[in-house]
Amino acid sequence: MSLRTKSASDSDLRCCIKDTHTTTKSTRTNDNAAASGPYFEDFQIIKGLVPPTLEQISSRQVFLGERTQKYTLFLDLDETLVSSRTASGQFRLNLSCELVTLVRPYARELIEKLSSIYELVIFTAADQGYAMKAAELLDPHGKHIRRVLWKDHCIPSSDGLYSVKDLRIVADRTLSEMLIVDNSLVSFAFQMANGIAVSSFYGKDGDTELGFLLTYLLELHEEFDAVETNKANFNFC
Repeated sequence: MSLRTKSASDSDLRCCIKDTHTTTKSTRTNDNAAASGPYFEDFQIIKGLVPPTLEQISSRQVFLGERTQKYTLFLDLDETLVSSRTASGQFRLNLSCELVTLVRPYARELIEKLSSIYELVIFTAADQGYAMKAAELLDPHGKHIRRVLWKDHCIPSSDGLYSVKDLRIVADRTLSEMLIVDNSLVSFAFQMANGIAVSSFYGKDGDTELGFLLTYLLELHEEFDAVETNKANFNFC
């Protein structure tokens, strides 16, 4: 499998980061994020999920090594940082064929800037080969992304339809030290307080979601307790 990258236009990347209250932080105005809105379907799925067993968690255990920043930030790949499809335009992954990968506007800027204040880990439900190649597109010199986790580190739902990224597999970090960004709430179903939801990216020109996210994460890092502040902001719990 090979990946060919396309980048957003220079004009997109030069866009000023606008007021964050219009997207990422818009969830602050919700009385209860589960009650309505874009997350309703995700919450219906989450209600049916069976919590993983200790055996499922321990069998996927990983160690990140000595902590270099106060917080570890896990970033999803597909529909969050990139959008990949086959040459025919199908949004299918894990194929032994050439994929065209569109890097979301602000993705590389976000990774570069946040790596100075967060430990960055890619966490995707895709296969290892694809995950590593996509991470190379985002961080070609390997300076900013500390680790890549993939499908084998996810816990499948009992019906096999969904993959959950349970942060408890990380043995040498506490939940109070970790945050996760994903376009699907199902991915962080068992650690909702740690989750930061973003809109899905399918290659639309002029997408600015990661610009808002960058501003949010820079501000969040300044909080005394980023996880508790994030929990209050998104009100998913």
